[in-house]
Amino acid sequence: MYAIKQAMIAKEHSHHPLDTTIFYMDLRTHGKDFERYQNRAKDEHGIKFVRSRIYGIDPTSKGSDDLAIRYADESGNIHYETFDMVVLSIGLSAPEGSAELARAVGIELDRYGFCRSLDFSPGQSSRQGVFTSGAFGEPKDIPETVVDASAAAAMASRLLAPARGP
Repeated sequence: MYAIKQAMIAKEHSHHPLDTTIFYMDLRTHGKDFERYQNRAKDEHGIKFVRSRIYGIDPTSKGSDDLAIRYADESGNIHYETFDMVVLSIGLSAPEGSAELARAVGIELDRYGFCRSLDFSPGQSSRQGVFTSGAFGEPKDIPETVVDASAAAAMASRLLAPARGP
């Protein structure tokens, strides 16, 4: 989703026509209206999506800044395409320093390095009174992160409520 968003923004801000291609092996548009967003990128903004496996990115020739991408399509056919710029986009991973933070606070992480939360209490870490929100809990977009942050603030506020007033 971040790659799609950045491609759309680049096209909107470019003073010249900009051809964009997103090569992917596994594209996940899991949130509300995300698939519609991808379709809009394709249909309205002309972003090309190619399901493929990239095998190499190499300079085209001496003196040229162009790059050739060698990839296999879904049928296994090998293709070469030349671009003047390539942006590499990777999946979201746990924030750097998560392990140190978890040790310092005394909470558990899942096998991917994100904060382990209780199954029926999202936002609650493995330690009572320690809450999580946003990408520390799992990959999320900005609206989901805002909801998480509000929930974490509400849970913390509930714990502090008895101390109000005295």
